[in-house]
Amino acid sequence: MTNIIKYSLNTTKLTLDNISEQINAVSELLLPRTELEINLSNIQRIDSAGVAFLLEIKKIASTKSCKVKLTSIPSIISHLCHLYDINL
Repeated sequence: MTNIIKYSLNTTKLTLDNISEQINAVSELLLPRTELEINLSNIQRIDSAGVAFLLEIKKIASTKSCKVKLTSIPSIISHLCHLYDINL
Protein backbone atom coordinates (compact mmCIF):
# COMPACT_ATOMS: atom_id res chain seq x y z
CA MET A 1 0.00 0.00 0.00
CA THR A 2 1.24 3.49 -0.84
CA ASN A 3 0.93 6.32 1.65
CA ILE A 4 0.22 9.75 0.20
CA ILE A 5 1.80 12.80 1.81
CA LYS A 6 0.56 16.22 0.71
CA TYR A 7 3.00 19.08 1.09
CA SER A 8 2.90 22.75 0.09
CA LEU A 9 6.17 24.57 -0.33
CA ASN A 10 6.41 27.27 2.34
CA THR A 11 7.94 29.84 0.02
CA THR A 12 6.98 32.02 -2.92
CA LYS A 13 10.24 31.46 -4.76
CA LEU A 14 12.48 28.63 -5.87
CA THR A 15 15.79 30.32 -6.53
CA LEU A 16 19.44 29.77 -5.78
CA ASP A 17 18.93 31.72 -2.53
CA ASN A 18 16.65 29.16 -0.89
CA ILE A 19 17.11 25.84 -2.67
CA SER A 20 19.21 24.15 0.03
CA GLU A 21 16.59 24.72 2.74
CA GLN A 22 13.86 23.45 0.40
CA ILE A 23 15.83 20.30 -0.45
CA ASN A 24 16.33 19.60 3.26
CA ALA A 25 12.63 20.08 4.06
CA VAL A 26 11.34 17.97 1.17
CA SER A 27 13.98 15.22 1.46
CA GLU A 28 12.75 14.39 4.97
CA LEU A 29 9.33 13.57 3.50
CA LEU A 30 10.66 11.15 0.88
CA LEU A 31 9.97 7.82 2.54
CA PRO A 32 9.87 4.35 0.96
CA ARG A 33 6.51 3.35 -0.51
CA THR A 34 5.09 6.85 -0.30
CA GLU A 35 3.79 9.28 -2.85
CA LEU A 36 4.68 12.86 -2.06
CA GLU A 37 2.34 15.42 -3.62
CA ILE A 38 4.07 18.79 -3.71
CA ASN A 39 1.76 21.76 -4.21
CA LEU A 40 3.57 24.50 -6.13
CA SER A 41 0.75 27.06 -6.19
CA ASN A 42 2.63 29.52 -3.94
CA ILE A 43 5.61 29.81 -6.29
CA GLN A 44 5.85 33.23 -7.95
CA ARG A 45 9.57 33.24 -8.86
CA ILE A 46 11.78 30.45 -10.15
CA ASP A 47 15.19 30.31 -11.76
CA SER A 48 17.30 27.50 -13.22
CA ALA A 49 18.26 26.41 -9.69
CA GLY A 50 14.57 26.01 -8.90
CA VAL A 51 14.05 23.80 -11.94
CA ALA A 52 17.13 21.78 -10.92
CA PHE A 53 15.59 21.43 -7.44
CA LEU A 54 12.40 19.93 -8.87
CA LEU A 55 14.41 17.48 -10.98
CA GLU A 56 16.65 16.57 -8.03
CA ILE A 57 13.69 15.84 -5.78
CA LYS A 58 12.33 13.42 -8.37
CA LYS A 59 15.78 11.80 -8.65
CA ILE A 60 16.11 11.41 -4.87
CA ALA A 61 12.60 9.96 -4.73
CA SER A 62 13.42 7.28 -7.28
CA THR A 63 16.42 6.14 -5.20
CA LYS A 64 14.16 5.84 -2.14
CA SER A 65 11.40 3.85 -3.87
CA CYS A 66 8.89 6.63 -3.61
CA LYS A 67 7.10 8.88 -6.07
CA VAL A 68 6.75 12.62 -6.39
CA LYS A 69 3.73 14.28 -7.95
CA LEU A 70 3.86 18.02 -8.58
CA THR A 71 0.48 19.72 -8.32
CA SER A 72 -0.91 23.20 -9.00
CA ILE A 73 2.05 24.06 -11.21
CA PRO A 74 2.04 27.81 -11.95
CA SER A 75 2.45 28.94 -15.54
CA ILE A 76 5.82 30.51 -14.70
CA ILE A 77 7.20 27.03 -13.96
CA SER A 78 5.54 25.48 -16.99
CA HIS A 79 6.97 28.17 -19.28
CA LEU A 80 10.49 27.82 -17.91
CA CYS A 81 10.39 24.02 -18.21
CA HIS A 82 9.11 24.35 -21.77
CA LEU A 83 12.00 26.72 -22.53
CA TYR A 84 14.48 24.15 -21.15
CA ASP A 85 12.59 21.28 -22.86
CA ILE A 86 12.03 19.55 -19.52
CA ASN A 87 9.02 17.46 -18.54
CA LEU A 88 8.17 17.48 -14.86
